[in-house]
Amino acid sequence: MLAVVLGGSLVAQDEQTARALARVPASERNVTAVYSDLGVSRRGATLKTTEPLVHRALQTVTPAEPVRVLQYKLLRVEGSLVNLAAIDGLGNWVRLRSGRLPQTCTVARCEVVQVGGRGRIPASPDLNFVKVGDGVLSSPILFGRLPGARAARIGESFRPEEQPPFLLAEGFDALAGLPALRSIYRTYAWVVPLDPASVHPWEVDRFLASVTRARSTLRSESLFLDVVAPTDELESARSSGEVAGRRLLLIGGQAAALLLAFALLAAASMRRDADAAWSRLTWLGARRWQLMLMSTAETGAAAVAGAVVGWAIGVAATAAIAGRAGSPVGAVLRHSVLAGSGLSAVAALAVAATLVVLLGLRAPAVPLGRRAISTVDVAALGALLAVLIALARGQADAASLGSSGATGTFLLLLPGLVTFVIAVVCARLLAPGLRILERGARRAAVSIRLAALSLARSPGHAAVAVTFLVASVGLGLFALLYRSTLERGEDDQAAYAVPLDFTVNEDLAPSRLVLPLDAAPLSSYQSLGTGLAVVPVIRQTGSVGAFGGPNRFTLLGLPPDAFARLRGWRDDFSATSLPELARRIRPASPVTMRGPTIPADASGLVLPVSVVGGNVSLEAEVLTPAGRFLHLDLGVTHGHQVRELRVALPETARGGKVVGLGIGRALAVEQHASEFTRVDGILRLGRLSARTATGLTPLLDDYSGWIGVNGATPIGDSAVRYLVNEAAERRFEPRQPTDGTAVPVIVSPRLAAAAGAGGVLPLRVPGGVLRTKVVGVARRFPTVQGEFAVADRSLAFVAANTAKPGAAGVNEIWIGTPSEDSARTVARELRRPPFDVLAVSSRRAIAHDLSSDPLSRGALVVLAGAAIGSVLLALLGLLLLLAADVRDEQGELFDLEAQGAGPSTLRTHLRLRGGLVAALGLVGGLGAAAALAALVVGLVTVTANATAAEPPLLLRVDPALVALACAAYAAAAGLLVWGTTRRVAR
Repeated sequence: MLAVVLGGSLVAQDEQTARALARVPASERNVTAVYSDLGVSRRGATLKTTEPLVHRALQTVTPAEPVRVLQYKLLRVEGSLVNLAAIDGLGNWVRLRSGRLPQTCTVARCEVVQVGGRGRIPASPDLNFVKVGDGVLSSPILFGRLPGARAARIGESFRPEEQPPFLLAEGFDALAGLPALRSIYRTYAWVVPLDPASVHPWEVDRFLASVTRARSTLRSESLFLDVVAPTDELESARSSGEVAGRRLLLIGGQAAALLLAFALLAAASMRRDADAAWSRLTWLGARRWQLMLMSTAETGAAAVAGAVVGWAIGVAATAAIAGRAGSPVGAVLRHSVLAGSGLSAVAALAVAATLVVLLGLRAPAVPLGRRAISTVDVAALGALLAVLIALARGQADAASLGSSGATGTFLLLLPGLVTFVIAVVCARLLAPGLRILERGARRAAVSIRLAALSLARSPGHAAVAVTFLVASVGLGLFALLYRSTLERGEDDQAAYAVPLDFTVNEDLAPSRLVLPLDAAPLSSYQSLGTGLAVVPVIRQTGSVGAFGGPNRFTLLGLPPDAFARLRGWRDDFSATSLPELARRIRPASPVTMRGPTIPADASGLVLPVSVVGGNVSLEAEVLTPAGRFLHLDLGVTHGHQVRELRVALPETARGGKVVGLGIGRALAVEQHASEFTRVDGILRLGRLSARTATGLTPLLDDYSGWIGVNGATPIGDSAVRYLVNEAAERRFEPRQPTDGTAVPVIVSPRLAAAAGAGGVLPLRVPGGVLRTKVVGVARRFPTVQGEFAVADRSLAFVAANTAKPGAAGVNEIWIGTPSEDSARTVARELRRPPFDVLAVSSRRAIAHDLSSDPLSRGALVVLAGAAIGSVLLALLGLLLLLAADVRDEQGELFDLEAQGAGPSTLRTHLRLRGGLVAALGLVGGLGAAAALAALVVGLVTVTANATAAEPPLLLRVDPALVALACAAYAAAAGLLVWGTTRRVAR
C-alpha cells in the first residue's frame, strides 16, 4: 500500500505537470531566446556573434534545435503599413490557401506569403515584396493571434478589419541581410516548442534552474537578450504535486499503522506458543541472549521477507499504473519506490514490524484490570499531546504542505497516533466493560455466560484483537469518509464559483472588453431556452478605510429572489438562514431611478436655459431601457438670453429616463487657466421637452423635488445656484428612493466589525461613497473570495448611480437551467455570436475539470483502495483471532465438554466470543473513524487536487455508504465466525 501511494502519487504528479503545461497557450508553451536589435552595433557585436551564445544557452535547457524567427517593427513603406517577418522552414508553419510558398528574398525580389491583415502590399526600389501566396499560420507557437485567427505582432492593437498585411518570407538570414532594413528595429527569436509530456515533476527543478542560468548568461552579455519559458506554470504544478503527495502520506501512514497493528495481533496470537518454546529451550540450557537472538533473527527474517514481497508487489502495481498513464515507467520507479527515500521507507517498516512483534511476544502483559499507569498509557498520552500540539500550530494548508517537510512527516504519523490513542482508550475500557457484561449475563443461557465469563477472566487476547479491529475498521471507514468529503468538496468548489449553471461576464482580453448587456439584451439570454433563470448581477471592487492592512472588498448586487436558487451556499456560512438574509436586504417595494420618461419615438431633447453669472455647459444624464447611462452634451448657456439647448437622442435612449443634468465649465481650463478658476451664478431652467414626429412633447414643467449635488443648490422650482470648479462634478437631479437612507447589506465579519453606530458602514465604490447598513453577517458568499458586501441589486444600482450616473451597471449574468439537456443547449448557444465575445464559466465544466484532475483522481482511487484494504485486513485479523482461539482453547473446551457442555453449546460459546469481539471492533471503529475524519478535515485544508479549499472542506457522511460498509463487514465477520467454529467439538 505504501509503495503504491509513493509511486502512484508521482504518476499523478506527472499527469498534473503535463496537464498544467498543456493549459499554457501554445504561443507561450515554448522556450524562447529573444534578442531585440535596435539596429545599432553593441560594442562590435553582431548577429553572427550573438547567435552562438544563444544556441549554447538554449542547449543547457533543452537539446531540441530551435526555430529561428525574425520580426521587424511595424514598417511604413511608400505610405503603407506592413508587418514583416521571416522563418526558416516556412512550410512547417504555414498552411496555404492559394498560390505557393516563397522561396527567395533578395533586394530585387523578396517573395512573401500573406498570413493576415488586409491592404496593399507595398513596394519600393529598395524593398520589392512580391506576394506569391495566401495562407494562415498552422500554429500560434511562433506568433500571437488576434481574434479571427489573423496573425499579428503581439502588442499591436489594430482591430481585425484594420490590421495591416502580415507578410512572411522564407529564410531568417535572407531577410536579415536586406540592406534597406539594416537600421530598422527588429526582434530575433529562437523558439523551442515544449511538448506537454516532455517535462516531468522530477525534472522541473532542473528545468527551472537551467532557464535561470540561461537567462543570467544571456543578460550578462546584453540587456536586450533574454530567455522566456512557462516557469511559473511548471513551478505551480510542481508545488501542487508536492502538496498532493504529502497529503497522500495520510494514507501511507494508515498503511503503516495497520501493518504494525496487525503485527501486534499476530504476535499476541503466537505468544502462547512462543512462551512454551522459550520454556523448553531454557530447560535444555539456552541462555537469554541466545533466545533473544533467535527470536530477533526469526522475526526479522519474516518481517524482511514480508516487506520485500509487499514492496515488490507495490513496485509492480506502480509500474502498471505508470504504464497505463503513459508515464516513463523506469523513471517513475527510480524516483519513487526504488529511490533512496522509498527503500528507506520499506527498511524502516521492516524494522518497525520486527520490534512490534518482539514486543508483542516478550513484553510484559499490560495490566488492564488495575489502575496503575503502564508504559502503554504513557505512550498514548504522549501521542495525544503530539496531536494537540499539531492542532495548536494551526491548519496544514497548501502553503505549509508545500513548504514544510515536517508537515508531511506529521501527516504520515497522524493516523497512527490518533489510532493508537483510541486503541489504548478502548483497551482500558474493555476490561471493566467485560466484567459488567459477565455480571449481567449470569442469568442468561449457558453459552452466553461462558462467553462473557471467559472474556472477563482473560481479557488480554481479546483486548489486542478489539484494538486491532478498532484500528483497521476505523481507518477503513475514515478513508471512506475522507473520500466522500473530498468528492463533495469538488462539487462545493464548482457551485461556489458558479452558483447557478453558467456565469457570463466580460472577457478580460484587451481586444474583447465587452459587457454582457452590450453583446446582447437581457431578452436574448432569456430566449436561450425554456425555464431558464436569468439573474443580472452587479459586481464592483471597492475599499474601506476603517481597518488597516488590505482593505479591498467586493460589492455584489443581486436580486434577493435569486438566493433560493444558489447552489454554492452552505448553512455553515452564516448563523442566519439564507431566506432570512434575503428578507433583510429585500426592499419593501420595487425600486427604480426616478426621472421624466422619454417617448419611444423621440429624436432629441430640448431645454430652454439662461444664466445670471458665468456661462456653463450642460449634460443630460439619460438612463436607457437596457440599464446603461448616456451623457448627452446639451451645449453651453448664453448669459441672460434664454437659449434652447438641443441634443439628438440615440436610438438606445428612446424609452429611457432623464435622471439628471450635469453642470460643467463652458471653457477649457487648459486654454483659459489664467482667466478663471471657478464659475458661479444662477441657472434658470425652462420646460424640458422631447422632439417627436408630432412636435415637442413636454417631459417636465418644473423641477420641484429635484436636488443639487456638489455645489448645486435649488432655488424655487426652476432655478439652481451653481459653483463650478475642479473639486467635483455638479449635478441637478430628481430625488431618488435611496436618498437619505442606507442600503441594507450582508457583509463579511471583518466589514461588520468596521461598521459604526447603528451598523452604518460607508463603502468606497468607483462612483463615490455608498452609505450602507449592516443587516446580516456571513463568513462567505458564493463567487466571492475575501471581504464582501451583498446588497439588493436595484437598491445598489440606484444608490451607486445617484452618486455618479453610470458608476454601476449589470456586468455579470447568472443563468440557471432546468435540466442537463437544457444546460447543453445553453452551453452550445453561448459559444456562438453574439455571445462568443464574452467569458463563460460553467459549473458542470468546473466540476468535471476538478474530478478529472490527475491528483484528484489519484487521491480518490487511493482512498477507495485504502478503505477496501483496511476492511479486508480487519477481516483477516478476525480470522487470525478465531483460528488462535480454536487452537489455544482445546484444553478448556475439553474440560467444558467433560463437565457436560454439548457440542452446540461449545460452538455457540466460541461464536458469541468472536461475534462480540467483531461487534466491539465495529463500534469502536465507527468512533475512531469519526474522530480521525473530523480531525483531518479540520487540520488538512486542501482539496482533492491539492489546492486551497474555497469554500473550506466540510466533513460529509454518506449514511447509505457507511451503512453498506458496516453491513458488509458484519456479514463477512459473521460468515468467518460461523466458518471457523463449525467443526468445533464434532
